[in-house]
Amino acid sequence: ELQAFYGQRPTAQSNQMKQKEKVVITETKKTVLAPISKVFASWVVDFACIAALMGLLTFSFIFTVNISFAEFMTQMKVSDMAIFGVLFSILYVSYFSILDLAQTPGKILLGVKVDSADRSLTFKATLIRAIVSMISTLLIGLPALLDFSGKLSDTRVILND
Repeated sequence: ELQAFYGQRPTAQSNQMKQKEKVVITETKKTVLAPISKVFASWVVDFACIAALMGLLTFSFIFTVNISFAEFMTQMKVSDMAIFGVLFSILYVSYFSILDLAQTPGKILLGVKVDSADRSLTFKATLIRAIVSMISTLLIGLPALLDFSGKLSDTRVILND
């Protein structure tokens, strides 16, 4: 009775035709690799943040033990320095692995971010990138200049949109 008002009932064939007629338009974003100067400057800012966190942890330890800084420095042994080195390494890798999933403070400040070329950025990729970056730091930055961290983790640093 209401077919005159609403028209004919859609059939399975007419639904398929409508689906074929739909055109999906996707917008492609142009990604621009960040210049090495911005990448390095963002790393320096982030390294300063990590150093500040490490200093905060060290002074918290000194305050908790209730000794003076001078006494702490005279009591330090090579094995104690190794402990601080391991702690710094854990902090470094954690900082970059977690924060690179979004953006680190240095990358926000310089307008860059880590991106994966062919898929969404994963924790595994940022973890590999952070470990290679830390090793690169110990090797006076040569692997960083060759972008080993990007090649091994299949990531890149790009300019923000």
